[in-house]
Amino acid sequence: MDWLYNLFIQGYGTGIRLASTNNEKARKWLHGRKDWRKKLKEQLPEHADVVWFHAASLGEAEQGLPIIQALKRKYPHYHTLLTFFSPSGFEHFKGDPSVDQVFYLPLDTPGQARDFVRIVNPCAAVFIKYEIWLNYLKALDQENIPVILAPALFREDQFYFKSPFKGLFLPYLKKLHRILVQNQNSYDLLKKQGFDNVEVCGDTRIDRVLEIVKTPFEDDLVAEFCGDHTVLIAGSSWAPEENILAEVLPQFPKLKLILVPHDISPSHLENISRNFGAANCEWYTTGKLRGNRQVLVINAIGKLSRLYRYGHIAVVGGGFGKGLHSTVEAAAYGMPVLFGPRHRNFVEPGEMIAHGCGFEIHDAGDLQKTLNELLSNMDNIRSVSDKARGYIHSRAGAVNRIFSVLEEVILSS
Repeated sequence: MDWLYNLFIQGYGTGIRLASTNNEKARKWLHGRKDWRKKLKEQLPEHADVVWFHAASLGEAEQGLPIIQALKRKYPHYHTLLTFFSPSGFEHFKGDPSVDQVFYLPLDTPGQARDFVRIVNPCAAVFIKYEIWLNYLKALDQENIPVILAPALFREDQFYFKSPFKGLFLPYLKKLHRILVQNQNSYDLLKKQGFDNVEVCGDTRIDRVLEIVKTPFEDDLVAEFCGDHTVLIAGSSWAPEENILAEVLPQFPKLKLILVPHDISPSHLENISRNFGAANCEWYTTGKLRGNRQVLVINAIGKLSRLYRYGHIAVVGGGFGKGLHSTVEAAAYGMPVLFGPRHRNFVEPGEMIAHGCGFEIHDAGDLQKTLNELLSNMDNIRSVSDKARGYIHSRAGAVNRIFSVLEEVILSS
């Protein structure tokens, strides 16, 4: 079966080269890997003790960053190498002082994987979440380099558990030093497949958002807008959430809405203005408030995770489309979290519903009913708030658990 996997990898590489003629992302993908052996040898410090971290893209790297930071705090002499499959992650992290070196992962052919592992010669490798490349696992195994997969997430519908790939991937996954998974479902699935190198660690994102919650932050404009009102924050919203919010908001004239849209293009902001009424909207980048308006639109990026502290209720975007945004960011501030029905590929929404701090909404009627229940008595919000904080804090500690395994590996290498 190896030939089938390698044929797929070669086909993928050919597809990227063909796409690069008119696709900027594909061009970056190719350019970043040009003469990679020469670049890697030049960039690696001589005789460095390398710990190699690999992530598919930006989101996965964010989950691994707290582990890298913990390693550098305690053992600063280790050289941290962070590789990416996608240009977006590489572009974001290439100047990040938290990481010693950022590099593109060469395409997973047997020769390139072998050469990469021999040049880097890491004392340990950490693959983040579910970024698994077969030839790299083989090369690491041949060089007796311990591999940790964390914080991993598995589902029965993933191709690792289906023929013909099941017989190809599972034997090498079983050889990993440790697989630390985010939840009990992933643990049970691997145990059912005969794994004995697996344990539950939780999700490092929760540790990260709790750090953000503890970090002081003030925004005078947002604080002035909120005043002493009850505030709903729509985080990373898309048109479906915005449409039902615009329909329901007039039923709650005392409620303030902070709208943080995923898309801040001029055309989308014009749609928001039409939906909510231009006379009812304040715009964050103006730097001042014009009157007693009900909606503050955050037409700037990078604010959401800190602005949640000004809210009482959250509506998280993406649950009517292909990808729900992070629900743990809002829950960490002790907010009831509302979201659309398409969240089955995400662990936290279902758990939040079970814990009484998450609420699935399908339409404007659901939103209005849920808001009525929450706003009928502030004790209702406080009760759900306690449940949200309890849920988040019960799942903290993944960074320490993963780091303790990594520490054990590097000290014994």
